[in-house]
Amino acid sequence: MLTDTLIFEPLILSIPIHYPDPVSRADPQTKFQQTKFPQSSEGARIALALDAITNLPPDFALFIYGRAHGNIPTTASDSAKSGSGSFCVAKADGSREGRIALKPMDPAKRNKRTRVSFKLYKGRGDQGWLTLGWNPTTMIAGDNVHPASVPNAQTGEIVRWPSSAKDTLTPFFRLGFVALEGFFQQATETKEPLFDKSTWESIHEGAAHIVRTQLAGYLPTPDVPEFLKGLGVLYGQTIASGKGISNLAKFQGLVFEKPYVEASSGEVTSILVIKPQGKKPSISVLFYNKEARLRQIRQRKGLPEPKAATVKKNARLDMTLHSLGVKAVVRRARGRLKEMLKEDPDIFRRFPDLADFLTRKEGSTVWALERAIRILSLHHRGGKYFRYSFADWLVPYILQDVLRLDVVTGFTVKGYEAFLRSNDKVAVAWRNAKPSDIKVSDNPESDDQNWATFLAEKAGVSLQTVYNRQKAWIARHGIDIGLPNAFYYGALYYGPNSVATPKDQQATLAAHSERDGEKLLRLRDKAAKDFDRLRIDVVGATIRAPLHKMEVEVANISPPPPALPRGVAAPATPMAVSVPAKTQPVGIRLSPPQAAPAKQRAGALLGAGSRKSPEPIKVPQPIKVAPTLPKSGIAKAKLGVSTAV
Repeated sequence: MLTDTLIFEPLILSIPIHYPDPVSRADPQTKFQQTKFPQSSEGARIALALDAITNLPPDFALFIYGRAHGNIPTTASDSAKSGSGSFCVAKADGSREGRIALKPMDPAKRNKRTRVSFKLYKGRGDQGWLTLGWNPTTMIAGDNVHPASVPNAQTGEIVRWPSSAKDTLTPFFRLGFVALEGFFQQATETKEPLFDKSTWESIHEGAAHIVRTQLAGYLPTPDVPEFLKGLGVLYGQTIASGKGISNLAKFQGLVFEKPYVEASSGEVTSILVIKPQGKKPSISVLFYNKEARLRQIRQRKGLPEPKAATVKKNARLDMTLHSLGVKAVVRRARGRLKEMLKEDPDIFRRFPDLADFLTRKEGSTVWALERAIRILSLHHRGGKYFRYSFADWLVPYILQDVLRLDVVTGFTVKGYEAFLRSNDKVAVAWRNAKPSDIKVSDNPESDDQNWATFLAEKAGVSLQTVYNRQKAWIARHGIDIGLPNAFYYGALYYGPNSVATPKDQQATLAAHSERDGEKLLRLRDKAAKDFDRLRIDVVGATIRAPLHKMEVEVANISPPPPALPRGVAAPATPMAVSVPAKTQPVGIRLSPPQAAPAKQRAGALLGAGSRKSPEPIKVPQPIKVAPTLPKSGIAKAKLGVSTAV
């Protein structure tokens, strides 16, 4: 059984296009003439395509991996953006903004909807930009509960750990553009490509800018609402600060959004925490109850047992890398590649497509993130490379490096009190510092002052001494001086009060009125114990548990054609767009078989240390579009993606 611990979620990508001749909105009832398109610019074709697709009747069949879908029209009672249907807003300058919303024609699966959001911008002169958003997992599997993958179309192989495999990354990061062209050719009954050749080359080469990309996993926990409540207590305490207010998240350099609480039960169903860089978000992390969410959107009923068990016994973790977050991951991958280069000077012979990863200008592009994911998922051991799930690197990075939850849930009152008694100069400087002095620079590679440089200056020691102290004190006391003292005493003061029961709250007030110090201490000890149970035994245990493994749903590139409404037969000719040619060293399998030898179960073997100067293997050339289907009462096509090794 193919498994993984990471799910690819919505992507939003942007590419420049050629758009010199803006077009106004076309009459949705008018059939487009094929002769219009050869003379139209790329931007005009896209504008007309968006007009046409969003106005398709519900019984017009569009196929995505063998599943027939119909358009969801926006009803008169819904505003376009707040509704759930397809819509397209046309602006005077030729720009478009809207959403393509499709639902399966199979009544039993009508709630498993697919959406593609779009923004077409008309810039100055002949410039334009197209921004698309889609969920590759939903497009392939019909929902996003478990991971999805696609087989290699040339070999039929299904790779292990698809979250870090070329055979998955390549189609997933391009699927929205492939789908849009497929919908365009069906809706307009044209043979013309939607995108210019140069744009297709940019798409396939990975030049598209990543606005944001989301990945998800599951954290095993015996009580999802209790875990979410614990996170809310750790991040959301409202604290008076001077003439304003603050919270514990702010002391960690984070932004805590108001949690969503179910009205009927009072249970916390989602917690959102954002890591900003300046005024912009860098990484957003959403913890939530997936089962509650599925009930809300009416997709819980009929969920297969493996998926039902997943959402019932685990907390969902959605990790969104905004453009700045993508750059942060790429920087980490560059650092890792430099370390790998020291371990193995021949690494670029093994993986020639990584050779210019260190020299290209840093950017939030598909090209850069694809390579970063592969690098961060590789492990060099015994002269061989093993590829694992990208989650093995990403989730610890998010939970520990970004959210610092390992530290937040790892210290004890005893350790904190022992550290407060230290007379070390660095410890004294840390205790006396204001929360704003102990901060992490937005850009780790910048020369801006951060917590370490501040403490080094105040204590009169070297920067390395501060880092050495930090490491030693985490091990000895569980206290990380990279977080301000205000976080620790704020958590230990407000946290126990917030988890005290209503009965104990009233008893505390009564004991204070009666000046009963012994009773106050007893109640305080009980509240502190309850808070530590929530912080350490619930939240801490959950974020340290092994990630939940899920069965991967594999797309059928050429499935049997499904039955269509009204007795219409499915097409015999599918649409397929191949990805750009890749090269790989002789003897190094970038697409290993799913059934690996027993000694390789921990990861997918990628290379051997004895290989010298391998010659590249050429694979089929890219960008081949199958013939357009014959015209009929209903335009029909089956969208598939073929991949190269």
